[in-house]
Amino acid sequence: MTSFGQDNTELDDYILWGKKLKWADFQGEIPKNSKFDALTHSAISLNFDGANITLNFDIQTVFSPVDSWKKVGVNEYILKHEQLHFDITEYHSRLLRKKLKNHRFKNFAAVEKDIMRIFNESSAAANAMQVKYDEETDHSINKKKQAKWNTKVKKLLSKTSAHRKTAFKVSIAYIIN
Repeated sequence: MTSFGQDNTELDDYILWGKKLKWADFQGEIPKNSKFDALTHSAISLNFDGANITLNFDIQTVFSPVDSWKKVGVNEYILKHEQLHFDITEYHSRLLRKKLKNHRFKNFAAVEKDIMRIFNESSAAANAMQVKYDEETDHSINKKKQAKWNTKVKKLLSKTSAHRKTAFKVSIAYIIN
């Protein structure tokens, strides 16, 4: 999910990262014939606007209750697996924040193009990691691999804790020829 230069009122329908998920948060319709017990729909919300030579960013990790679902009888172990999907999205939000903070924006003409390129690269990396997580854990069935992923993601979040703050400013460096 992306939005540009808008306020966060549309985020009211989402759960922001930092809140532990509970089964009541999974309100979506279960697809017919799904072989999975649950699905987490999480995304990176990117908002930015600019005035003069400053870009204002607000990057949130969001969980969509209406697009996330669970089957009857799922347990806490599966909920923890789903929580890790949300945590993986947060990890990639932090990497996106870091990339945008470190990117050298040269002029307003290329700002949106640069931001969208960086955002799309980050989204692709997040999606690839989500797929790898489900493949390696066999959607939580492989408990040994699940435990390794739990530890791995906890460490990744710890390493990127400096980029936990969702709102930040970046200056545009004009190049005068």
